[in-house]
Amino acid sequence: MKAKFSKIGRRGKIVLAVLIAAMFIGVATAALLPHYGKITTTVDVEQSVTLDGKSMPASGEITDEINGVAGDLILGDNHLLTNNADKKIVIDLDDYKETKWPQSGHGGLKTAYPEYHLDATVDDDAFYVTLSGNIIWENFNSASFDYLMDSDGGNLWIPQMNIVLRDDQGEGQYYAAWHSFRTGITGVVGERTSMTYEKGDFYIYELPSWALIGLWDGITDQDLIDKINLLQFSYFTRQAGDTSIDPDNPPVAEQKVWLSNFATSPSRDITGIGLPASSQGTVLQNLWFRMLYIFEDMAYPGIYEVETKVNYIGTL
Repeated sequence: MKAKFSKIGRRGKIVLAVLIAAMFIGVATAALLPHYGKITTTVDVEQSVTLDGKSMPASGEITDEINGVAGDLILGDNHLLTNNADKKIVIDLDDYKETKWPQSGHGGLKTAYPEYHLDATVDDDAFYVTLSGNIIWENFNSASFDYLMDSDGGNLWIPQMNIVLRDDQGEGQYYAAWHSFRTGITGVVGERTSMTYEKGDFYIYELPSWALIGLWDGITDQDLIDKINLLQFSYFTRQAGDTSIDPDNPPVAEQKVWLSNFATSPSRDITGIGLPASSQGTVLQNLWFRMLYIFEDMAYPGIYEVETKVNYIGTL
């Protein structure tokens, strides 16, 4: 018996081991279930931006009925954009068309453009204007805009502009700010006018310390000048000129302005307006806007209907 048993060779031992392993695998497989159960969840997804309190699709639209006056600038209705997301949403309002005019074949709208309303705010990221491409600080000359001051807050300061200057990795290195209270330039309530910021009038702050370096034209350190000249920006922020908020002041004492027609030198297309994010707390998440309509000198008189699309561009 001993001799016969010893004839089971190495190959037989391997076959036996494989059979035993297969048996255990089969038992384990039989014990597994296709799943342990399931849950069903219903999620109600709403658009991050609402137009006049209503959720809008990827492209919402407004329609104004306006009484055309030849050669004049006519104000459209006020409309409200609200960003409910925790990201800055970029929208665009440049797509407009006449949908009805007083007499067939006699349109008269020359141009239309949006005008945005700003209240005084303590946050520098109140309102974003996005560009079609980067501007290198060395090449930047000026920025311009139109504005109408509703109220002055007691100071008559005109609106301000702030730029984060970034390196090629997108990291903010310096902060350029045009502040009317530093330049001493003031405006007039109720007068629509244009303003241009000259590059030399921007104050430079170092990030993240926010240490004031000084007026750009007053900086003499050539190494620092060379360093900042290489930085770039693709958007800037806008504020009302008076950024103080005093809870004891009545609303009439807070500055309110309307801004429009942004432009830069060198020229870059304005691709959209960045709405503040809800997570920023002190920032206004609501933005009022209206369209301004300019008619041809020989425009046919009567009621015009103009449709403007509010397009989603992306996020900042």
